[in-house]
Amino acid sequence: MATTDLKSYDGGHVYVLDVNPRLEDDSDFDISSVHDQKNRIVEKLFRKHFDYEIHNVTFPPRSKPEAVLKYFEDELDGKDKNELIIIYFHGGGGENGEDYCWRFSHTPKREIDAYELIQTIIAQRVDCLLLLDCYIPDRFHDKWKPSRGNVEIIATGQAAQHSDGKLYGNDPGNFTTCLVSMLDTFVNHIDTEYKGHHAPKSIPNLLAMKPMRTKMSANPRRIWINKTKKTKKGNATVVERLVILPDKIRETGKVQFFSKQIQGPGTPGLLEEVEGGDGESHEDEGVGGMVEEGKNGDNGLFMTPEPEADDDLLK
Repeated sequence: MATTDLKSYDGGHVYVLDVNPRLEDDSDFDISSVHDQKNRIVEKLFRKHFDYEIHNVTFPPRSKPEAVLKYFEDELDGKDKNELIIIYFHGGGGENGEDYCWRFSHTPKREIDAYELIQTIIAQRVDCLLLLDCYIPDRFHDKWKPSRGNVEIIATGQAAQHSDGKLYGNDPGNFTTCLVSMLDTFVNHIDTEYKGHHAPKSIPNLLAMKPMRTKMSANPRRIWINKTKKTKKGNATVVERLVILPDKIRETGKVQFFSKQIQGPGTPGLLEEVEGGDGESHEDEGVGGMVEEGKNGDNGLFMTPEPEADDDLLK
């Protein structure tokens, strides 16, 4: 791949939202809730395998929902555009368009205007990855305004449920557990079971690989809000997605995200994709157009026997 296809970042910031205040004050605090467990393993993953700055985001009691928007307005204002922003959220999600909202487990107690929060992020000149363990609509009734940077959202797919329609209380194939386990396993076995992998990989690429492809309840949802650029090929646009480079992990021992350019016919604005589960070629369905990428990963190359997911981060 030509080096012009890849953009590196000088560093990054990871924001873990809705952290239990007691976890910050008491390291011996017993983590009993699923929400707090997920926040903790995400934090541990980034501390172990990334050289990004970690921010555990918590708000005082009786904070209003507007405090979340104000926090990110202040936090992202003036941020270096060569740094990647990563935001992780686990919680409730609902509604559509301008009514799209989140519900925190701790504070604020009232619903967060997630639509406006994402619009606040889009308005900044930053590249941002949102990892959302919550519902996000398949099609937004109201589109976000064009981004001034590159914003990519990867969210959970359909939740597992019983035959009576009730959701599993704690699905072992949930988005966060599989994401953490697969990234940790891939890095730990980069020179053994995964030694044949060299091509760039997105997070959905990784989650489509064994052993996670058989553990996840549904494919993750991916949405781009891109600052698209016209090319010399008429109506072609450049769309960027975030990937990791296996050879870079081998070289440095750490994971870094790179922005990879994808070029093809399409329209500027919101692009939405459902990742296929085969880890092979696929098409990205866009609003008003298609963006086509070539082969994913290493054409399905996989060492046998397939490794079991490491569980040290999940304890």
